[in-house]
Amino acid sequence: MLEKASVCIEACRRYLHSTSLVLAGPSQYTWTFSLSTLGAIVILTLASLNPHLRHLIADIDELQTTAIRNIRPWAFSSLEAVVSILEDLQKKQRILARVNK
Repeated sequence: MLEKASVCIEACRRYLHSTSLVLAGPSQYTWTFSLSTLGAIVILTLASLNPHLRHLIADIDELQTTAIRNIRPWAFSSLEAVVSILEDLQKKQRILARVNK
């Protein structure tokens, strides 16, 4: 189970890095990649809260910041809500990380 979770985490991490290139400028994929980036960050954030997986995502704050930075330039209408959700996730994850230390 942990091995499969590790593969999923690595896939989400790679997805975020590869979509960063596309989200750097306007494209027909901006909306789709922004929403799927949200999905990847939700998975990574939840995994970072699991004691058995936490060590695989020590850089969760950096990954969340990357996602926010990638989507913020396109944050109009529904993408504005995506940025808001990402920022809330990051704030709550930071609080939990402090409490769990």
